[in-house]
Parts: sequence; C-alpha cells; structure tokens
Amino acid sequence: MLVIIGCGGKSSDQPQQEAKQTEQQTEQAQTQEPEQAKANDAQTQNDAPGVQQTEIKSADEPIVEKIDMTNSPLTGTIVSINEMASGNSGALKASAAGNAYDKNDVLAFKSGDQVYIVYNEDGTYAGKRLHKLIGKTLKIKGEIKKIDDLQILIITSIE
Repeated sequence: MLVIIGCGGKSSDQPQQEAKQTEQQTEQAQTQEPEQAKANDAQTQNDAPGVQQTEIKSADEPIVEKIDMTNSPLTGTIVSINEMASGNSGALKASAAGNAYDKNDVLAFKSGDQVYIVYNEDGTYAGKRLHKLIGKTLKIKGEIKKIDDLQILIITSIE
C-alpha cells in the first residue's frame, strides 16, 4: 500500500487520485502473465536512453563448427593433457608410453599450436589408439568439430 502525506498548501484530491492510480497499476502488474511481464521489462529496457542492446546467447546453445579434413590430413604428435595442465609442453616420447598409460593420462593430438581431443568414428574416446602411437609424427584425417573453444577431432584414418 502506498501512502502519500501532503505538507501545507491547499487541500486537493490530486494526491488521492495519484495514490489510487498507483495502487491500480501495482495490482495490474501482479496479475499479469509472466510472458507479458517479461515483454514489458524488455520494452522498458529498449526505451532506456544510452543503453546498448546486445543479444544474449543461451548457455544451452553452443557454437558448433565442422571442418572436413578427410582430403587434407593434419600432421602432428600425441600430447598429454595432464602434462599441459601442469605447465609443460605435453610432448611425449615413445619411452614415456608405458608411464602415460599407467597414470591414465588424457591424450590429445597437437598440430601446430592447436590441440584436439580425439574420438573414433563410433563416438568413443581414442586414447587407447593414441597410446600406441606416442612419440611418432602422425598424419590424421577426419572431421574437426569446434564446440565453443573446444576442438574435437574425429578420426577416419591415421598414417
């Protein structure tokens, strides 16, 4: 409830009318459907001077980009995500293959400065397949899926 107190001056019905009008607007806003209330809020924001409007993407809508690499393979090596997370280059030598397997290292493929999480065509993680190839320079063909900032390489063949 809104109470208006007038100090001095002539008595008038105007404050009472304003109070009644405000009360009616409040009741009306409380009974509006949620969608209508959101629309009214959006309209109010659009009317605000000096406010720049930007479209907000839902967190449920990732940006997905697909790149076909079946005709031009990527050249690179197998790296350890665990080692990279520790601040190292992630590069692995063939002699480290057993150790990487024992530590359950998460393996990835690095080509240039790009690192790809690698999956088989059936959708399974290709860690076992990569483990056997540690220390070698590889040419991998497949499809790259960029989901936001994550790069996934789906292997079709390894040379």
